[in-house]
Amino acid sequence: MRHMNRFRCIVLSFVPASLLSLAFSCGTAVSTPTPTPAASPKVAPNYVVRGNLMRSHEHFVQRKSGRVAFMGGSVTNLVWREKVMAYLVQKFPGTAFDFVNAGLNGTPAELGAFRLEEDVFARGPVDLMFLEFAVNGGSMEAMEGIVRHARALSPDIDIVQMHIAAKWFSDGLDKGVIPDTIVAHEKVAEHYGNCSLLLYKEIYDRVAAGEFTWDQFSADGVHPSDFGSTVYANFIDGFLEMMWSRAGDQPTPYSTPSPLTQDPWEHGSLVSYDKASATHGFKTVTDWTIDTNINFKGPVSFIAASSPGSTVSFSFRGTKVGLYSVVGADSAIVEYQIDDAGWVQLDTSRDSMYPSDWYRLNALFLNMKLSDSAHVITIRTTEDQGKVFRLFRLMVG
Repeated sequence: MRHMNRFRCIVLSFVPASLLSLAFSCGTAVSTPTPTPAASPKVAPNYVVRGNLMRSHEHFVQRKSGRVAFMGGSVTNLVWREKVMAYLVQKFPGTAFDFVNAGLNGTPAELGAFRLEEDVFARGPVDLMFLEFAVNGGSMEAMEGIVRHARALSPDIDIVQMHIAAKWFSDGLDKGVIPDTIVAHEKVAEHYGNCSLLLYKEIYDRVAAGEFTWDQFSADGVHPSDFGSTVYANFIDGFLEMMWSRAGDQPTPYSTPSPLTQDPWEHGSLVSYDKASATHGFKTVTDWTIDTNINFKGPVSFIAASSPGSTVSFSFRGTKVGLYSVVGADSAIVEYQIDDAGWVQLDTSRDSMYPSDWYRLNALFLNMKLSDSAHVITIRTTEDQGKVFRLFRLMVG
């Protein structure tokens, strides 16, 4: 599940217009001895069109600039994204693009709802966002929160929700059962008028049609190979080409509807460690990295403590709070206290999709049902010899 640690904003390849035309044409497929990544005429177009994407198109054409963000888990970090970037550069010559990669391996939509501002919008409004958490999961409330927050930060944003493929979805799909996470996220897409890319179904259909095998698409059943990334990119490029083929269309007007869920996670934010109201026994570690398995893209800075009784406190207002920390095999057991409640013990290495020998950014959700008022949280280290607590951010919502 390790991602590419070096971001490369270069034109790697371009899908010819003739290939994009083939992607959505009807006809009889020609049998070939090797699999082809071109979108197949054997299967139905596995996307759902809602409105159009002409807001981003106008920005790219008229303003000659655009910001495009990709948010999700480890699959977001793979080569398909760079191929889509290359298509956009070729599609809009002379447009200065700012591409934002907000993929973070092994993390769900819940963390996405908190890191949206810092990881996606730190450089300003976004014109087009590709959003995927089908495999890593996430509640309807979390996905709805991301969409509502993104629309609040960038009212003209075009959002495309992607439901990526996983081999383990196949047993359910064989019986006509769609994974619960995809069902929940698709309800959000429908409610907010976002286009959906049903990549899980595209890959399932094409494997079932004998066009290629799961082993050819992905060695582990989820992370696409170079061939699989080309399959994804050709599908996405063809979808965009189709959506933007009517350049005279007026942008679909957007208005944010009432929430779909009772408690959408739409106010999530990250509070830097240097905003703590009080610290004792913690040291600042700047530009830290380690030569082992990690899920973050480069050096990170945080505060750390290993001596028992070290404390850090934050004052905040909100209904949700959690810890966003750097964890690994040496991560400590700590205690935390919110307001005047009792101390609660917490193993900071838990709740991860990774084995303990990975160092990774990991979210620990502590209390999601606080009163909407001012609060104080304090974290303190325990007698956990040889272990370290590394705090990257406080999550507040």
